[in-house]
Amino acid sequence: MARSYEKKYGIKIDCVLKLHFNISYIVETSDLGAETQKIEDSIELEIPITNTVTEVKENYEKKAKNSINPKTENITIEQIIYYIIGGAFILSALILIIIVLIKKNKKEKEQMYNYNINHILKYYRDLIVTVINKPDFTDLKVMKLLVLEDLIDVAEQNQTNIIHYKEPKKEESNLYVIVDNYVYIYIVTSKQLK
Repeated sequence: MARSYEKKYGIKIDCVLKLHFNISYIVETSDLGAETQKIEDSIELEIPITNTVTEVKENYEKKAKNSINPKTENITIEQIIYYIIGGAFILSALILIIIVLIKKNKKEKEQMYNYNINHILKYYRDLIVTVINKPDFTDLKVMKLLVLEDLIDVAEQNQTNIIHYKEPKKEESNLYVIVDNYVYIYIVTSKQLK
């Protein structure tokens, strides 16, 4: 009809047929309860009727304010147990790795300390006297030395012995030289000798 009118009067006409569909449906959003949600949508189709080739344009409008909630999968007790067991395995593996690293570090420190003290005792055995009890220096002024050679120089200049005392349950030894009211101390640890 529109085409015949266009041919008869020689006028260009854009004629569109619009179809509106209002859709309403109910969606169940939970397996356990009878939770339902009403959804209302609208679809509009535009169909040009004057063209020889028909193009349909779709305009979809969602009128519902609430979106449909996707169905959530319920987690079973078995899955929770698997998650707990997996987490426990991962945690125990991490703890085991940390323990191994700590033991390795402690062993390396112990080896370095043993190397240091054995080196000192071997090369300066004529100057060193090892004692079991920790010396009492309450009335003496304490001078801590950073370099082992300084302690050896003090002992040789004053023609005195170096007192060696091993700290119990520690990778540490103290070397002392007592001169007058002073005590000179060098501490042997797992650090590199100075």
